[in-house]
Amino acid sequence: MSNLKDFIGGGSIVWWDEKYENKLEITTSQDWTVPDNVSEVTVGICGGGGAGADNYNNTGGGGGSKMTYHTLEVTPGETITISIGAGGVFGSGDGGATSFGVYVSADGGKGGATSESYGGEGGNGAPSGGMFDAGDFGTMPQPLIVEKVIGGAVFAKQIFSPAHKYGAGGCGGGWDYPGVGGCKDNPPTGYGSGSGGYSGDDGRPGICVIWY
Repeated sequence: MSNLKDFIGGGSIVWWDEKYENKLEITTSQDWTVPDNVSEVTVGICGGGGAGADNYNNTGGGGGSKMTYHTLEVTPGETITISIGAGGVFGSGDGGATSFGVYVSADGGKGGATSESYGGEGGNGAPSGGMFDAGDFGTMPQPLIVEKVIGGAVFAKQIFSPAHKYGAGGCGGGWDYPGVGGCKDNPPTGYGSGSGGYSGDDGRPGICVIWY
């Protein structure tokens, strides 16, 4: 199973915090050894958020990276290399990809545009960054819609950037790990969120969460 909706389709379940006994939140690249007696994990990953592009009147906010979920069969004692995607460097840099060994990966968000247009599209279905225009206020990025399952029922919420001044960054992350895109007066927060244009901020790095 490769995504949330596929996982939901398997029957009435609860969120993974209730399904599994353990959870790891990994924010730096490292190796992870599968514990004894563990043969299945669910992994949530998102890449780093893209950075805004400082081009004054032609500034686009960077895109963010949305978290995706994957249920995987693993081998007890197996060592898995986890790479966490860095946030893009301000000036239109793309966010880096996050990967869980050779099993799954999540692209980072694209960097902001250097012309008067929307910022690069976010990774894994996250929204693009907003567009700058004259008068300090541009077009908002679309909100990021994230989902959670409790007892087989699907709940959804939206994550918004705080403002659209100078091209806001795209949002990222997931339900319990939201990434809020930045703008000129607000740096991006959380995981996988894009920075605003004309802000001087980098995108935010990704995360890998393991339930087992």
